[in-house]
Amino acid sequence: RCNTETHAAPQAKPLSCSRRAASSDSRRPRTDSGTSTQPVNRPSAFHCDSPCLSNTSSFMQKMMHFRYSMIAKHTESARINTVMTRLRLLLLLVICSVIGSLALLLPGCFKNPRELVLGEWQEVNKLGYVEVTDSTARWRGGNYKATFHYTWVQDADEPYTVEVSRNGEKWQADITFDSDNEADVYLHVFDKLPPEAQDFIRQKNKARNRPETELRMRFRRVLPEK
Repeated sequence: RCNTETHAAPQAKPLSCSRRAASSDSRRPRTDSGTSTQPVNRPSAFHCDSPCLSNTSSFMQKMMHFRYSMIAKHTESARINTVMTRLRLLLLLVICSVIGSLALLLPGCFKNPRELVLGEWQEVNKLGYVEVTDSTARWRGGNYKATFHYTWVQDADEPYTVEVSRNGEKWQADITFDSDNEADVYLHVFDKLPPEAQDFIRQKNKARNRPETELRMRFRRVLPEK
């Protein structure tokens, strides 16, 4: 039995046609560069930020700059506060040192005058001695001796004031301490002195450029011999 059916063989394109098609598809334009037909060699062609993304990036940069500037300001403020605190402490220590030094140099301003006045004192011109107790002052000088009584009128601030009495007469005296062992006594007794004594005091004060009615005596404490 003969098979009379025939199969149509596919018609192949001429080789010249296929070559022309391939060459025309991959033909490179004469005016383009080497990367114009190959975008993979141009990464920038695949990346482009949208305006919203650009604005977001700029906003984040500003926020980070603001944050760092605030941190820097806070750090500087904390450093300044620390320095000021140290300066205040140093100033307080200096003030305390000055007060302590004054307490040593000017003991009369910081001690009880009722205690300072006690003891034996000598007049600087060696006119006599006076021994002071809680309420009496015994004077001896040359052939003259006398006992005076005194009461405190003001012992809060210098000059301190006492009221002195003897044989019914009273007058006041002001006391200032230069140190624990030196004191000045201003006697308000000029009007009670006889005229001859007043004239003598006026002459002495005039020679020393002092008020003519001033009657001042300076004393030093008699210290025990070592």
